[in-house]
Amino acid sequence: MKKTIVFLAACFFFLLSGAPLFASGFQLKDIGGLSTAGKLYDHWWYSNGNITFTGEGVAGSQVEATIDGTTETVSVSEAGQWSYTPAPLANGDHQVSFASQGSTVAFTLTIGGEMPAGVGAPAEATTPVVGNFAPTQILLISGGLFLLTSSSLLLWAKKEEKSF
Repeated sequence: MKKTIVFLAACFFFLLSGAPLFASGFQLKDIGGLSTAGKLYDHWWYSNGNITFTGEGVAGSQVEATIDGTTETVSVSEAGQWSYTPAPLANGDHQVSFASQGSTVAFTLTIGGEMPAGVGAPAEATTPVVGNFAPTQILLISGGLFLLTSSSLLLWAKKEEKSF
């Protein structure tokens, strides 16, 4: 009975310690109130230069926001959210990128002017995947180690029960 309690406590601790791995990844979610819906386009249009970018990231990490070669750093909150409001942007094209944890989102942002006719969403097959694969690898490896550890502890507990 004592060994079963120790085993369950170890399982519970393992699951709690791995919780931050589930909420990982980096995305640009919103450009000035316009949802990006997780899509990465190489060009966005916005009506004026007063704009706020928001997204998701790994809690406690940093996001490097670069507009026309000027870089500023913002922090990702404990809830996994980040927000960046640059100084008002002039009309015209601006090179924008956001980078965090090995992932980068980069595009041209046109302020003012009309969006050209015929511009639409790229085919799903050409839309790149957002995020970083490392947290998924860590989660898979941790899960495998958990299974090996738990099965070894279970076999050990059964062996100890037979020896009494």
